[in-house]
Amino acid sequence: MRAICGLITAALALLPMAPPAAAAVDPVSTTFQVDPAHDGAVTFSTRFAPPLKRRWSIDLGGPVSYPVVADNLALVIVGGLMRGPIGSRLAAIDIDTGKIAWQKLIGGSFGQAYLASDNGKVFLTTLEGPIQAFDAKTGRLLWLNKPLDQFFFNFVPVASDGYLFAGGSFSGTTLYKLNEANGKVVWSHLFDGGGGNAVTLADSLVILPMPCNVPAFDRNSGLQVWYFSSGCSGGGGALASYYQHRLYAADVNIGSGVILDTSNGKQSGPLAGAAPAFYGSVRFDLSHKSIVASNISTGNRNWSYRPNGDGFFIPPIIVNGHVYALSNGGNLYVNAALDGRLEQTITLGFGNQSAIIGAPWTGLGVGSGVLLVPNGTRLSAFGSR
Repeated sequence: MRAICGLITAALALLPMAPPAAAAVDPVSTTFQVDPAHDGAVTFSTRFAPPLKRRWSIDLGGPVSYPVVADNLALVIVGGLMRGPIGSRLAAIDIDTGKIAWQKLIGGSFGQAYLASDNGKVFLTTLEGPIQAFDAKTGRLLWLNKPLDQFFFNFVPVASDGYLFAGGSFSGTTLYKLNEANGKVVWSHLFDGGGGNAVTLADSLVILPMPCNVPAFDRNSGLQVWYFSSGCSGGGGALASYYQHRLYAADVNIGSGVILDTSNGKQSGPLAGAAPAFYGSVRFDLSHKSIVASNISTGNRNWSYRPNGDGFFIPPIIVNGHVYALSNGGNLYVNAALDGRLEQTITLGFGNQSAIIGAPWTGLGVGSGVLLVPNGTRLSAFGSR
């Protein structure tokens, strides 16, 4: 019997062993509305559901931007205060403890600065430039680049697969692809006109929505794939979210927007209000300060929600089937994505706003299994109980 067992053991040892299953990597925020598609859609591998519990909250002394996450740090822009330094700070907060790991002055015009993160780096663009990269863990400056063909770099950047995509304007508008390692420009494209708010990645495309125009380029080669023009003139900024082969470009045509098929750049419908967030087959729009959930394919409304005496301006994000939205009144509302049922309300307030001059772009974020909520001068982290 021992001989037989020995032969079986020896035979098993010769069989190829299956590699251990890779641990699931939960998403983290790398730009505005979570990811380079700005879709606000998040799925954690572990349970994350209300009721949420506040892990920590820190007052940073100035209005707080949307967070990005790298190396277990939440990185935010902190806008300038009248009684503090003019300009902004880049602050890194430990997600486990809520303590400041490092921070530094970045200059610029108050809150006009934007963030992206990738591969342990955090990227910063400011109104006057330059574009900068820092080591997320230490805050050490890695490189800076101010392309000479533009002056203002007031676009939300995105970073992915070792490259940073950013925009600049003054004499027209330029879209840049930069190498994350050294900041060198890989390719760039100059357009007539100006405006815009954020670069958007849509599978193999990089898109820079501008008022009235939406150009799309191949991310690798930089070749133009399509160019949408509404035929209008003027207008404000533009932001787009991408989901399931459609681009939802807000404020393209002076207060309204379009939905584009990303395979050919053709318009498939109108868009009213801000760029939506998504979950499964449902999109979540802001309309008249309400969150409106509707079917992506049919457009049929599933539900809408607006709290009494309050409303929403910042787009929501959806985590594991629950909608998280910060209201104008400083409350965090949690609704079930499928039926809109109110699941939790958390009163946050706005921190010390009395001396705020300007504020950076703000919005919710996620990282290391927590929800990150900037509210006025505070940044708070919430976890599932």
